[in-house]
Amino acid sequence: MSGNASLRWKLPWPVVPPRLWGTAAATAMAITSLIFNQELWPHHPQARQWSWILLAMLLQAGAFQLILVL
Repeated sequence: MSGNASLRWKLPWPVVPPRLWGTAAATAMAITSLIFNQELWPHHPQARQWSWILLAMLLQAGAFQLILVL
C-alpha cells in the first residue's frame, strides 16, 4: 500500500457537496469582478458596491455550508 492510500484510511475526508462548489465558484467570480472593476463595469458606478455586498453574502453562505460539511 502506498503512503497516500494508507493516509486516506486514517483521516476522514469529508465529501464536498455540489452546492459548496457552486458557492466557491460564485465567490471567485465576485472577487474577479472586484479586481477587474474598471474593465467589466466602466459605466456602472454602483457595480463595485454590489460586488462587495454579493461577496459578503457568498462568504457567509459558504461559511454555513462549510460548518455543515465539517
